[in-house]
Amino acid sequence: MPSSVLLALLIGAVVLALVPALIRRYDSAVRRAHEDRTSVSRVLTRRRARFVPIYDTSHGSLFTDAVDDGQNDDDVETEEEPPQPAPSAERAAPALRRRWILLALLASAASCGALAMVMRQPLLWIGVGAALCGAVLVLRQARALARARAHLRVTKRAERAARKRRAQLFLATLSTHTRIDPYQAEALVEWLMLVPQERTEPDEYVTEVFAAANREAVCVNGRWVVQRCARPQLVHSQDDVEADQWGYVPEPFAPELERGDDGTYYRRAVGE
Repeated sequence: MPSSVLLALLIGAVVLALVPALIRRYDSAVRRAHEDRTSVSRVLTRRRARFVPIYDTSHGSLFTDAVDDGQNDDDVETEEEPPQPAPSAERAAPALRRRWILLALLASAASCGALAMVMRQPLLWIGVGAALCGAVLVLRQARALARARAHLRVTKRAERAARKRRAQLFLATLSTHTRIDPYQAEALVEWLMLVPQERTEPDEYVTEVFAAANREAVCVNGRWVVQRCARPQLVHSQDDVEADQWGYVPEPFAPELERGDDGTYYRRAVGE
């Protein structure tokens, strides 16, 4: 038997032997299913605690002690893991493309080996060279894609850090003349760190901080943005009145202080 035929048979056998391992290595779905099958972890169900009365002879009273006897498990609602979200089309597309590229390379190598068994030896080397060129192109494309993704991650991280610095600066400026609760500060920073498209309606903590700063969150075309509050704002104490006199209220909403019947100060926008 010619050496080219033996070499082709050897290449075909190696490729067929490596196909399952390569698919498990580069296909995330197959790898996850394989890990689930080979995993030794088990999900433990929660059992109901049965309360058995125990008499205390020293005090003459009745106490209860929780005893786990493993009975009446059907009456207890066990906590199940939340359903995992399905991968989006953007995340599934690169994995599917890599899978098809890998299968195409393996099919080309196997076809080259099969043709080499029928024809002459030069065709084998031509096929091997074409397969190597294709592998080099695929690796270069994968490397460029990895660099682009790394640059995108760095950019997003830098934008998130910049939004966090702006939120902390806004919070520090507001804290100079307004008392802010730690929960309010944490909620405000977390809300401002999100991009306008990802923001949701702010909770009461964030709303109170915005009200103290004469601002409000408004949804414009699905984007939550912060703008100056045009409505009259309540001033709760004389300290706030003095702070307003020192110019803490932004223009053009310079306040005209009015005292109500109950002794509470109000500030209204100029021109009302």
